[in-house]
Amino acid sequence: MWLKYKSWFAYLALLILVTCLTIWCLLLNPQSLPLFLSTIIIALGFAAVIRLFPKYRQRFIKKLIEYQDKSQKKGGLLFRYGKIFFPVMLITLTVFSLVARDNPAILDIPYVPYLVFVVFIAFLISFVTFISGFLRGYGKWGLIIIGIITALTFLRIMISRHL
Repeated sequence: MWLKYKSWFAYLALLILVTCLTIWCLLLNPQSLPLFLSTIIIALGFAAVIRLFPKYRQRFIKKLIEYQDKSQKKGGLLFRYGKIFFPVMLITLTVFSLVARDNPAILDIPYVPYLVFVVFIAFLISFVTFISGFLRGYGKWGLIIIGIITALTFLRIMISRHL
């Protein structure tokens, strides 16, 4: 039974972990609750549109399958290892940042700068594999999306510094 449903168990475990961490962070930072709720409302609206309109759902699924096929054909090693490396790095960075935030004395250990450097390098490798797979799948549209996200992030940083 485990082999038949192992991906479902992995998804369920990841969903439980993300839910628990989200609830924990919202309990510690109640000021971010409106932003979180607005994100959930947008996601539920997207899910409702996809569920209620079969034409949009079919187009969305078709685009996802095309993207996955392109990524698998062009990806090679980056596609194969990037799918594993990116979630592992995301979990590692989340756990490390939560531990460092809750216990700042851990940063005084002499070998922590080397650990941070190794985690940073591994994160950069993971980021490069993700971006290269994204660009291979979407091409020029991927560059446009990355440019828009970069511009929005830059504007958000600039606005928060002036407030």
